[in-house]
Formats: sequence, C-alpha cells, structure tokens
Amino acid sequence: MQRLVINGRRRNIGHRSFKHVVLKETRLKAAEASKLAREGGDPLAERRCERGVDTFEELARKVHELKLPT
Repeated sequence: MQRLVINGRRRNIGHRSFKHVVLKETRLKAAEASKLAREGGDPLAERRCERGVDTFEELARKVHELKLPT
C-alpha cells in the first residue's frame, strides 16, 4: 500500500495483492504514481480511466439525461 497526498488529501493506493506481487514491477508503479502526484496529477483517476470506470459526475449526467423526459 502506498500513501500519497493528492490535491491536499491523503490517499492510499494498493498496487496488487501480495500473493501476486513482483517487487520490481510494484516499485516501478509506485515511482510512477509518486511522480504523477508531485506533478499535480491523480494516479487514482488515471487508473479509473484505464479501467473504464465512470466518475460520479458522469453517472449523474447519464441518469439526468435518462430522467429528463419524465
């Protein structure tokens, strides 16, 4: 588990289950996440985009469009 400060909030990022960890890969992922956070980015948001997970705002807009006719 890696702890980062993103936009003034402390966030915990889990990279993988300890049973499936390759230490070298995990260290590289942690270094990339730290670099992105220092540059003002959000590693968690990047991961969600890669997985195709919608944000709350996107889901709320979809629901609003569906309910608009009624």
